Amino acid sequence: MGQDITVTARPGASPTVRFFSCNRSITGMAIETYGSVGDTTGNRPPDVLSRRLFDLGATGVTGYSSDVIVDAPED
Repeated sequence: MGQDITVTARPGASPTVRFFSCNRSITGMAIETYGSVGDTTGNRPPDVLSRRLFDLGATGVTGYSSDVIVDAPED
């Protein structure tokens, strides 16, 4: 179907923040910020990714190019 995406995760300064770096651009050169699942109304890759992350428990998602920052409750 499509090419595989390799993702590297690293912790943020807060235990509720995680950074994900991909080997493919997700957003292009635009910063995409989603505060809730209601903000993910489109079908572009950052919209779909954010919707899936909210379904997994994320409370906020920001993407820029190949980096995605996810806010989520602590484990």
